Order: sequence, then structure tokens, then C-alpha cells
Amino acid sequence: MDLQAAGGGSRVSSLSVGVAANQVETLLLRRWCAAACAAACVLIGSGCSARSDERGNGTRSTLVPALCDSARLASSGRLAEAKAIFDDQVHDALHRLASDSGAVDRSASARLLEAKQVVESRFAQLDPVVAEALRVLVAATAVALASVDVTAVRECEE
Repeated sequence: MDLQAAGGGSRVSSLSVGVAANQVETLLLRRWCAAACAAACVLIGSGCSARSDERGNGTRSTLVPALCDSARLASSGRLAEAKAIFDDQVHDALHRLASDSGAVDRSASARLLEAKQVVESRFAQLDPVVAEALRVLVAATAVALASVDVTAVRECEE
């Protein structure tokens, strides 16, 4: 397919048109993905809101230490205690952090919520691999904290 530019007589090849169409599709896909991530953050965050009154008051400064405590307990097979720390000291604070960080870095917020979901799923199944998922969550939490100007360690001390 040949197109003639207005008044210039130059020809634009179908390859150029195809490349431009690809670029537009890529841009639209990126925008759609960003919107989908934002929607997922809201939906995932609201999915646990009914339980929020049952949770403790974890703060940004206590998030990583509490997650590390939970990971240490899970590593030693004490899953019920690890889950109690997660539920009582971490869960709500992670939702607040995801909301706050989502305003400045949606991808960090989405990764935080995804990592949290993996931990919750593993706890629900009493999966002993939850300790590794908690360590991944520590790293995602540190990134989200950094997005709201809070410095935190990125891994637990052994």
C-alpha cells in the first residue's frame, strides 16, 4: 500500500505505517496495563478491608522487623506463630503502605500487593515455603517504603 503525502509527492511505505501502528498499540497496551495495575491495587486492597478492624496497628517502622520475625518463625516450622505476627502486626500496615506508595509508584505498590497475596496464600495452605515468600515480601516492602521516602533494610538478618 502506497500513500501520498499532501503536496509533497513522497511515498510512505506500508512498512512505515505498520511500525507506527505497532508503536501506537504498544503505547495503548502500556496505558491499559498501568490502569489495570491501579485497579488491581484497589480491588486487592479492598478485598481485605472487612477484616481490618481485627488487625493490629503496625507502622512503617515496624513492618520490616515484624516481617523478618515472621520469616524466622516460619523457617523454624512455627507457622501458626509466624502467621499471627503477619496478621496482627503487618497486614493492615501493608495495605496502608500500598495505598500511599501507589500514589507515587504504582508498580512498587502492585509488587507489594502481589507479594503479600503470595504470603497470604501460603499461610492459608500452611505451606512451609512461606518463609521464602516472606523474604520476597520484605524486599517488596523496602521498595515501597523507599517510594514514600522511608529507608528500610531489603533483607532479614539471619
